[in-house]
Amino acid sequence: MTNDFLEAFPSDKSFYLADPSKVEIKANGGERWEVKREFYIKLDVALEGHLDGTLKKGVVLPPINSNNECIWGAIDVDGNIYKDDDFKKALLGQVKKLKLPLQPCFSKSRGIHFFIRFTKWTDANLVSKILETYIKKLELPED
Repeated sequence: MTNDFLEAFPSDKSFYLADPSKVEIKANGGERWEVKREFYIKLDVALEGHLDGTLKKGVVLPPINSNNECIWGAIDVDGNIYKDDDFKKALLGQVKKLKLPLQPCFSKSRGIHFFIRFTKWTDANLVSKILETYIKKLELPED
């Protein structure tokens, strides 16, 4: 399963671990887990633990390669969404209505991640601008 995950989310081998025991509450009510770059655990071991539940931290893969390009990106929606299933449904409906090329995935924290994929490696600044445009179209907070 780890190989499938790495194939779906290509990244260089640097990654971060997000610690749910160290939380900051954001202005929108969302939680920001403390994130630190990992130097000791190998990526495939961390992913396996994340996917099978034995690693009690989130794995954060930067989508940017060494050429400052991305083949995927994501919008992390948190805050009110944790408790409000109607908001989740409305947000999913808005993505569909606007025909945005975003694939939703529920996160462990009960938020939503929206993923976008590109057919080729794309300049990271352009990917960021595209995602910022979708955030505005969905009327989501920028942080």
